[in-house]
Amino acid sequence: MTKFYFLIIKILIVLSIAGCLGIPSQQARIPGYSLGPISSDKFPSLLHDAIPASEGKVHVFGNVSWSGFRDSRNYPAVSRHFYAVAAITDTDILLLKWYETEKRYKIVKRLRYSEILSVSKTGSTILLYFNDRDLSLGDKNYVIYGKTTFKTYFGFVKPSGFLTDQEKSEAAFFILKEKIKLHESPPLTPSDSFDDDY
Repeated sequence: MTKFYFLIIKILIVLSIAGCLGIPSQQARIPGYSLGPISSDKFPSLLHDAIPASEGKVHVFGNVSWSGFRDSRNYPAVSRHFYAVAAITDTDILLLKWYETEKRYKIVKRLRYSEILSVSKTGSTILLYFNDRDLSLGDKNYVIYGKTTFKTYFGFVKPSGFLTDQEKSEAAFFILKEKIKLHESPPLTPSDSFDDDY
């Protein structure tokens, strides 16, 4: 019987670690919303109709995948990803979804530049760092991964949702690094410095 309990504990530990590493992953959904007509010729005008003039210029927009958070009630932790349409504006990153009832795009999440601690990039993935680990999407609360550095992973994808859109991600990062402080690398340790006498 004791071996059985040890086996259960090992399985729970492995599942917990896998969740922290982003495996498995589940989509975060908001009932009544979808990606909408992202492949339609009308998509740009439908999207712009949903964005208030107070946002200023829309620099980059398109289909995105956003991940690096988990349901605050889940144990073991399960990584979540959120598919939406994003608009990089003068003041915010807007995440929009198609509201099926009204057949129009609505803003479902506003990421203000002032709320984002810093930004960095690895490949075509943009890393957004936050001061606060609490995150809400629709009527659900989530927690951003990390013990000290709360970061999420953000990137533009092709309309199919399978391939990254390198060009849009690069353009978005160019705008974001002007709006948000770049994430600093750890300082050089004495063994890494070039100040030694020769």
